[in-house]
Amino acid sequence: MLDTPERSKGLSPKDKNLLEIIKEVYRQQQEMYSNKTHRIEDRIISIHQPWVRPIIRGKSGRKVEFGAKINISEVSGFCRINQLKWGACNESNYLEQQIEDFKATYGCYPKVLLADKIYLTRENRKILKNKGKRNLCSKAL
Repeated sequence: MLDTPERSKGLSPKDKNLLEIIKEVYRQQQEMYSNKTHRIEDRIISIHQPWVRPIIRGKSGRKVEFGAKINISEVSGFCRINQLKWGACNESNYLEQQIEDFKATYGCYPKVLLADKIYLTRENRKILKNKGKRNLCSKAL
């Protein structure tokens, strides 16, 4: 009914956007029902925040988390967000890009890196060693 031009004229741009999101949620739900599954790619979990995606973590107590993953640089008490992603990803894969962005911005590599244990991969240690950095600290944040 709302797809007809005369019916949708009365909707504000915000309401039209919400309607499109609701249509996509319905499509996703219908597809999951038809395929007898509980999973779908880029599943919308919030009509008012459709960019938020569930992230399966497997941690005890919280199997699913919601929110952005970020990489931050802190210099003289000021924080700069280098990367912000709403989807599921392994943020440790961006370590080299993060330190190269830091060098491009500030003209030098960071003196110290503080990171979750997820960053302590063989590959990341090799990258840091090749750049002459050995100060990778693991801290549960």
